[in-house]
Amino acid sequence: MITPRERVMNAIHFKPVDKAPMLYCPSDAGYYEHGEKLIRLYETHPDDFGGFSRPAVIPAPREGTVVNGAYYDRRTDEWGTEWEYRVFGMMGHAIGFPLKDWDRLNDYVFPAQPWYMTDRLDIAMQKVNARKERYLFWDGSVALLERLSALRGFENCLMDLYEDSEEVNIFLDRLTDYFAQRVTRLVCLGADGITLADDFGTQNSLILSRELFRSALKPRFKRILRPAVDAGLYIHLHSCGYIWDLLDDFKDLHVTSIWPQLPLFDMERLRDRLRELGMALQIHTDRAGVMTSGSPMQVKALAKEEMRVFDILNGGSWMHVETDTGFPFENVETLVKTISGYRRG
Repeated sequence: MITPRERVMNAIHFKPVDKAPMLYCPSDAGYYEHGEKLIRLYETHPDDFGGFSRPAVIPAPREGTVVNGAYYDRRTDEWGTEWEYRVFGMMGHAIGFPLKDWDRLNDYVFPAQPWYMTDRLDIAMQKVNARKERYLFWDGSVALLERLSALRGFENCLMDLYEDSEEVNIFLDRLTDYFAQRVTRLVCLGADGITLADDFGTQNSLILSRELFRSALKPRFKRILRPAVDAGLYIHLHSCGYIWDLLDDFKDLHVTSIWPQLPLFDMERLRDRLRELGMALQIHTDRAGVMTSGSPMQVKALAKEEMRVFDILNGGSWMHVETDTGFPFENVETLVKTISGYRRG
């Protein structure tokens, strides 16, 4: 039997695996709604990325954020953006933008970098190497469009890019340098890969035109990723929405795997295109439809169809399991057990 690390590396390189690789992306919403039985499910069926570790305490809403059964919370993140939350454990909506007025541009201070930037190099390297004994290690969480939108507001963000203003170029260059420092450090630490997380699409089209993406963002992504590309690291991209028209650009950025919003695509067409480009796929089973409203039988049928279409046992893909709010436990259990039972021979 191959190790979880070897299984994922085989998947990325389109090589056969002994069983369907699986990644857990635990959420506070899932733990809160399902508690110990969800934790036991994850423990009984381990994933291949080490995404799960038993929480010390089951997450719960902050005191005073649930009134008459309705949840509501407001918090400000480390970037200074204020967020409104109406569903516990789920991403909120930005409502307060620290750079809505460009007059604050020169005084704006970026937040502290992650642990692998602030730890001593030798200590950070020990942590990375310990992780790599069983699993891949990739990090970075690079985002340009989403971060600009969260700091300026969506409409301002789009107008800034369209008008190619001096201020937006100054800020994006600073943001590029900020993320480039992370990538350089991760290369020094011997990381396996870099993660990008930027949404470039709506449900039926790109947010920015392909031309604007290529002029405003792509050169900056290239600069951020250059050390990782030169070192031969994997580049993993998460992007929701319709991104078909950018797949060539992602390949040009040396993206090696993507995590898209799968229900927006014809699976067979996407499979053929990704194989053409040599990009592996993180398969996220329909969260808004089947996982929320479907039956366990429908969950099982869809998961098996996904693994069949993408020929998961011959490499090139892995399954993503995330328990969002409103997922019946039976559906989550069925998904996990279906993936775990999908083996060679």
